[in-house]
Amino acid sequence: GKSLETNTSLTELNLRQNNLGSEGGIAIGDALQHNNTLTSLNLAGNAIDRTLLDDIDAAVRRNS
Repeated sequence: GKSLETNTSLTELNLRQNNLGSEGGIAIGDALQHNNTLTSLNLAGNAIDRTLLDDIDAAVRRNS
């Protein structure tokens, strides 16, 4: 989470099938509140709640 929050060069990230769960999804969502460079994020297969995924998607779309 903290690395994503402060990273200024990463534009794509694939975290597919990493078993992050809702706790990991929350950390990513929080980090994206401060990240403005990530434009593509794959979180498929991580058992993250749909509502949380929608919020994360919205944050990534704001960077596009």
